[in-house]
Amino acid sequence: MKSSLVYHLKRPQVKIKNEISASTEFEHTAITLLFTLVIIGIALYYKNIPAYRSYVGEDRIVEWLTAIALFICFIISIKRFFQLISLRSFRFLLFLILFSFMFLFGVGEEISWGQRIFDVQSPDFFLTYNSQNETNIHNLIFNNIRINKLIFSFLLGIIVFLYIFVLPFLYNRKEKIRNLIDSIALPIPSNYHIFRYIILIIMIGIFNAPDKWEL
Repeated sequence: MKSSLVYHLKRPQVKIKNEISASTEFEHTAITLLFTLVIIGIALYYKNIPAYRSYVGEDRIVEWLTAIALFICFIISIKRFFQLISLRSFRFLLFLILFSFMFLFGVGEEISWGQRIFDVQSPDFFLTYNSQNETNIHNLIFNNIRINKLIFSFLLGIIVFLYIFVLPFLYNRKEKIRNLIDSIALPIPSNYHIFRYIILIIMIGIFNAPDKWEL
C-alpha cells in the first residue's frame, strides 16, 4: 500500500520532468530553426533582393513562421497551466496564464488580428493612425511618434536586455528575487540561451539591410 502511495505521489513529478525534457528539446529545435531562418535571410539579401523582400515582407514566410511560433508557445503555456493547476500556487498560475495570452497577443499583432485572412476593412481609427492602415497596435503613429519604435523596439529592447543579462545574475545571487521569480512562472535564461542570443544579435547587427530587424 505504501509503495503504491509513493508511486502516485511521485507520478506527477516524473511527468513534469518529462515535460521539461520535451520543452528543452523544443527550445533547441526552435533556436536552430531561428538561426537557419536568419542565415537564409542574410543569404537572400546578398544574392536576390526581390526574394529577400518576399521573405521578410508582410504576410510572407518570416511573419507567418513568427506567428506560428508564438501560437505554439501559447499552446504549450496553456497546456502547462492545466497540468500544474493543482500543483502550483494561484500567483504562479495567474502569471502563467498572463504569459500565455501575451503570446496570443503577439500572434494577433503579427497577422493583424486576421484582417487580411478574413478580408476585413480596418476601422476608421486604424485607417487614421496606423501607418499601414492595418488593424494592429504596433504600427500606430501619434504626433509623429511610432508605437512600434517606442514600445516594440526601444522599451522592449531594454526589457529583453535586462531579462537576458541582468535577471539571471540577480536570480543566482538574491534569494528574495529568486523566490519572486519562481513564484510567477518566469523562466530564467541559461548560459545556453545567453550565448546564442549574443551570436544572433551580432549576426543581425553586422547585416546591412535597412529592415534587418524584420528577421
